[in-house]
Amino acid sequence: MWEEWRKGVYILTAVQFVMRVSITSIRPFVPLYLPEIGVSLPQQIAFWTGIATSANFFAQILTQPIWGSVADRYGYKTMVVRSVFAVGFFNVALIWASSVNQFVLVRFFMGLMSGFTAASITFVAVTSPGDKLGYSVGLLQAGQMAGTILGPGVGGVFAELFGYKGTFLFSGLIGLAMVPLIIFGIKYNPVKEMPENSLRFSPETRKAGIKALPAALAGIDKLIIVMLVIIACTQFGTQSSDSFIAIFIREIYSGDRINLVVALSYALAASAALLAAPLFGTVGDRYGHRHILHISLIGMAAAVGLQTFCANVQQLIILRVLSGIFAAGILPSAYAIIGSLAGEGRKGRIFGIAGSATAIGNLSGPLFGGIIASVFSLRTVFWTTAVVIIAVEIFSQAYRNRIS
Repeated sequence: MWEEWRKGVYILTAVQFVMRVSITSIRPFVPLYLPEIGVSLPQQIAFWTGIATSANFFAQILTQPIWGSVADRYGYKTMVVRSVFAVGFFNVALIWASSVNQFVLVRFFMGLMSGFTAASITFVAVTSPGDKLGYSVGLLQAGQMAGTILGPGVGGVFAELFGYKGTFLFSGLIGLAMVPLIIFGIKYNPVKEMPENSLRFSPETRKAGIKALPAALAGIDKLIIVMLVIIACTQFGTQSSDSFIAIFIREIYSGDRINLVVALSYALAASAALLAAPLFGTVGDRYGHRHILHISLIGMAAAVGLQTFCANVQQLIILRVLSGIFAAGILPSAYAIIGSLAGEGRKGRIFGIAGSATAIGNLSGPLFGGIIASVFSLRTVFWTTAVVIIAVEIFSQAYRNRIS
C-alpha cells in the first residue's frame, strides 16, 4: 500500500494533468476565438488577448493570500476542492459570454475563486517529507506539463469538430469531474504539526535567544522575496510570449491547419518540460536547488530571446522546446527553497503569497505582450522578455551563497 503522502502527490499530479488539459484546451485559441464575439482588427485582437488572459490572473493576485490564510485555518484539502470546482464551473460559463466584455468578466471571476496550482503545492508542502519536497513539486509540474501537451491538441480537435464553445464545455466538465476524486481519494496527513505562529529556526538560533530573532527573520524574509521575484518573472516570461504564439504562428505559417500547428508548438514544448521537471527536482533535492535555478534562468532567457529571429515554424518550435526545458527547472527549485524557509504553520500563507507572485507574472506578461505587440511587433516581445529574465538572474546572484 502506498504511503499516504505519496498517494496524495500522485492523485494531485493526475488532477493537475486534467486541469491543465482543461485550461490549455482553451487558452491558446483565445485570439482565434475573439473574432466570433466582435473583435476583428489585428491590433484589437492582440490587445484583447492580453486583457482576456490577464483578467484571470489579476483576480488571483487579489485573492491568493486570502485563500492561503483560509487554508491555514480551515484546511488545505478544502482549498484544492474549491479551486478545482471554480475552474470547471467558470469554463462552462464561457459558453454564454456573447461579447468580449462578458468573456473577460467570466475569466475574472474564475480567477477570484481559483488558484489550483498554489493550493496543490501547499497541500504537498505540508504532507511530503522535507527531503522529498523538490521531487513532489517536480512531479506536480510534470503533471502540469503533461496536461499542457494534450490540452492544445484536444482543444484544436474540439474546435475543428464542435467549435470553440464545444471546447469550453468539454474543459469545464472534465474539471468538475475531478472534484469527487479529490474528496474521496486523498487524505490530509501533515508530516509535522507546529503551532500557528511558529517559525522554523535552527537549535543555534533558539539558544541565542531573542537577540538572534530579527536577524533570522530578516534572512528568511529576504530569501523568500528573492524566490517570489524569480517566480513572478519566470511566469512573466512564459506568459508574455505564450499568449500570442497563435498570432505569431499566423505571421510565419501560410498553411490551413493553424489550429493543429499551434497545438503542436505547445505540445512539444510541454513534452520537453514534462521530462525535465522531475529530473530537475530530484537533482536539486540531492545537490542543492541553487545551481539548477541559475542555469535554468540563463537558459530560458537565451531560448526566449532567440525566438525574435524565427523565420519559420520549425525554428520557433525548437526554441520553444528549449525554453520549456529550462522553465521546468525554475519553479520546482524556487518552491522547494520557499518550502524550506517557511514555518510549518505558515506554509499556506507563504504559498498563497507565492500564488500571488505567480499571478502577478501571469497578469503582467500578457498585458506587457499585448501592449508591446500592438505598438511595436510580436518579435519585440521576445527579446524584451529575455532582458527581464536576465535582470532577475543578476539580481538573484547577490544571494547565491545563501540559497540552498
